[in-house]
Amino acid sequence: MTPGQPPRRRAQPRGPRPGKRNSAPGTAGVVWQVDLAPVAIRIDDSPDSRPALLLVMADGLIIAGDIVAYPPADATGVAKLLADGIRAAAAKTGSAPDVVEVRDERVAGMLTAIFAAAPIALAGYAASARTPEARAVASLPLVDDALAAFDQSVVGRPEEAGPRPRVAHPDTWAGWGLPKEQIGRLFAAAAAYYRAAPWTHITNSDILRLEPDGGEPWSASVMGNARELFGIALYARHEDLVALLESSLPPELAHSMVQGPVLSLSFSLRDDIPPHAKTEVTWARWELAAADAWPDLFALNTLGGGITARQMDDLIAALRAIARFAKKHTHLLRDSYDDALTLEWRDEKAKVGIDFDRPPW
Repeated sequence: MTPGQPPRRRAQPRGPRPGKRNSAPGTAGVVWQVDLAPVAIRIDDSPDSRPALLLVMADGLIIAGDIVAYPPADATGVAKLLADGIRAAAAKTGSAPDVVEVRDERVAGMLTAIFAAAPIALAGYAASARTPEARAVASLPLVDDALAAFDQSVVGRPEEAGPRPRVAHPDTWAGWGLPKEQIGRLFAAAAAYYRAAPWTHITNSDILRLEPDGGEPWSASVMGNARELFGIALYARHEDLVALLESSLPPELAHSMVQGPVLSLSFSLRDDIPPHAKTEVTWARWELAAADAWPDLFALNTLGGGITARQMDDLIAALRAIARFAKKHTHLLRDSYDDALTLEWRDEKAKVGIDFDRPPW
């Protein structure tokens, strides 16, 4: 559907006056919360889009909000977009913050540098130009409330569905904004992974810590040993995966425990793939391991709901390395199925180091 207007709560905000604090002297001062969050809507005439909602919040009100059809996935692009939103909100309200709260440390550092280089000048208040400091925080409650209201009023998500996941799943692979050649390499790696079937001897509770050359470390979980969902999930924070494995929460609420980025690739039936994606894959002639083994990719808690080229290369390397790891260590993995096991191995082809840990549970 074509996105409608954001919730009414953002109408005609009463932002704080320029130079006026909404907290006691010596504290943070005027604080705005800002975010760029993926939203589960479709833009009918842009099937290659990956919609996200840009929000600027103050005093419980939305003082700026806009749908971004093609959001950036890198910290630099996200910071510039948020800075533009903050300036637009300042121009609209005649006020500017002392502190801007965001979710990512890299974005926070870039925002602080942007406003240090070009302070926010307010019309009629030449002496009160602000150079806000940005800081990363664990949660943005004002933003989360607004996103929940958006989901309920626009997307139709029921209130009792639990905490809102920050998940992106565009209708087409073009929605990730990455080169077709790279997506083709992902399909080839996913096909090799599916044929290797690492879930045969690796369980969901086994942890593989990956160190790709030139990339970021990931903790991986191989999905499929329970014969329900086949694939792989990469966690940027090792603590997130450990917490999930130790949690008793139902699957639909488990995402609320995860703080860092997650890339989750699974295999779906052809009939479950969006029509635009089926056409896209068919025309591109990307490799499939089986007629009903179509790769399907989700991103959780990533910047702007996107995946960077580096993250995609890490996922490709992980798929290839784990497929070869499972094949090389089949006997060890099978024979120690009920016992603790640790292994260290490096895949020279994919340039990935693997530390495998099978806990005694």
